[in-house]
Amino acid sequence: MKIIRPIFFLSFSILLISISNAILARNEDAILNLKRSRELLHEGFKKVDFYDDHNSAIEIFTEAIRLNQKSFYAFLNRAYSKNEIKNIAGAWDDLNRALEIEPNNGIALYNRAIINLKLGHTYSSIRDYSKAINKKIELKNAYAIRGVLKSNIGDAKGACNDWQKASENKNERATLWVQENCLPNISEEFQ
Repeated sequence: MKIIRPIFFLSFSILLISISNAILARNEDAILNLKRSRELLHEGFKKVDFYDDHNSAIEIFTEAIRLNQKSFYAFLNRAYSKNEIKNIAGAWDDLNRALEIEPNNGIALYNRAIINLKLGHTYSSIRDYSKAINKKIELKNAYAIRGVLKSNIGDAKGACNDWQKASENKNERATLWVQENCLPNISEEFQ
């Protein structure tokens, strides 16, 4: 019995060491993948910003996502590039994935509102613009576009309220819409 115990403990110790080495190796790989994912993210930015090469950027962002499936910015930027090459459904998918990672990100909500509008999802677009407005993202444009959408579904009062807020945030087009659609027509009162 005395000989078995040390062998058991030695075997157990070797097992623990090999498990901890495997965990460390996995962690090291994960750290290297995160680092490489960030490097790829910067490469993708360069492709978009310097070369306007969205197809190459999409490939690079895709590789960054393969290395780190929780990379919010890789999904967000790949969505932008997909939108630029008119892959609207692909952009919508990527924005949904980004919002799974960061559900309250105002930029992603604002961008998904735009994509929802392009896909004809009016009510989803209004909902996303509302969430972006709550995050104080692109107020002058978010209010203006949400106002147009409300006008399109017959909500004139809601449209005028949004256009007024957009106008207060220096959206010149919204100021014109308020003047054309929301103010009482004084000339009609004199007829």
